[in-house]
Amino acid sequence: MKEVVLLFHPFIALMIEEVRWHPTQTLKRERDGHLLFTVKVAEPREVLWWVMSWGDKAEALHPPELREKAGKNSPEPHNPLF
Repeated sequence: MKEVVLLFHPFIALMIEEVRWHPTQTLKRERDGHLLFTVKVAEPREVLWWVMSWGDKAEALHPPELREKAGKNSPEPHNPLF
């Protein structure tokens, strides 16, 4: 299993906290309101579509290859409230 770390913007952090997205997930609120989301998956690409679906409100921090793929190719957020 590989560890994936995502960073969510404070604006959507509460939405992420309210749902159990994965059995291995851990959540940590940063002082600035951002949320660190950590999960262990067989293949980091499993979460690529999900992190990219949040647009600029989410960022892949680890592993480096996921961060590179998610990069600046994120589409606009899927929620019109953003």
